[in-house]
Amino acid sequence: MIYFPQPILPPFRCEFVGDAAVPDALSEARSRKAAGEISADDVAVAEDHAVENLVKELYELGFEEISDGNLRGAITAGDLIGTDPAQIVFDSESLLLRNFNSLRSMVPFGVIARQDLPSPASVYCEAIGRNSEFAGCAEGVAANVVAAMTDAMMALYGLGCRSVLFIDSTWGNPDLDFLADINNRVAASLPPDMAVAMRPLLADMDYPVETVVGRMKAESVKSLYIHSQALRRFDLLEHVDGGRNIVVGLHPELEEQGCQDKIVSLIELMSCKFPLECLSISNSGIDGREATNYSGLRRKLRLIKQAAEATW
Repeated sequence: MIYFPQPILPPFRCEFVGDAAVPDALSEARSRKAAGEISADDVAVAEDHAVENLVKELYELGFEEISDGNLRGAITAGDLIGTDPAQIVFDSESLLLRNFNSLRSMVPFGVIARQDLPSPASVYCEAIGRNSEFAGCAEGVAANVVAAMTDAMMALYGLGCRSVLFIDSTWGNPDLDFLADINNRVAASLPPDMAVAMRPLLADMDYPVETVVGRMKAESVKSLYIHSQALRRFDLLEHVDGGRNIVVGLHPELEEQGCQDKIVSLIELMSCKFPLECLSISNSGIDGREATNYSGLRRKLRLIKQAAEATW
């Protein structure tokens, strides 16, 4: 058995989420691959360089947890339960494991390599949508998704993964208890030293307050990533259970303005309703991948790092 040292698990005071800006060299390699000028292996080399540079920048900025910024492409439901519409089973040759293994090999000792992936509830909805025959057996499909996702998580655990971030697109669904239960069943099946966080996609802000609050209470994960725009519309912090960590994604306007004082003031305002020791901050994570260049991303991440150091 391979021994992996016990890591310091999240929450951390500042974190990186979402897609990293795609560097020009990688964009060019993908364009050349599409034109038939280079091979897929050449693109993989360019992806390696892009992830290595991102890891280096995050490490130099002092981030304690690092993802690959989806520079190899975001993990999809198909990577977790296969692409056969009639089956729900995790493939041990999945891109998920190859991506994480590559990231782990690049992350310096003492830093957490985090894997981002669709939540079990999101995978369940994808499975129902791709096979109409599944619609009449919701609990059976949910059980199969839970089993496949648990297999995926345990495979990641075996590679040394101790932190996963579920990206959940189902928080606007009124069937909140059933969907939260799917997530909770997977989380409950994992070893206690594997940290599970949830990042609901709330950027469009069209969900009813009651649905979001109900989902917050139904989810059992330790950490929730909530965009600061949501916090302005809803008084969500008053509904968060004690002991849970909230990672606040800063609005892009705050990132662009580069106003550290405004970020610190926002954190202090939130701390009036929620314990400061249970709050963290991150970049917004909602920019388009091509919209922010590498230097712009580094500037934003340096800003939230400095704001975190000024607050905690």
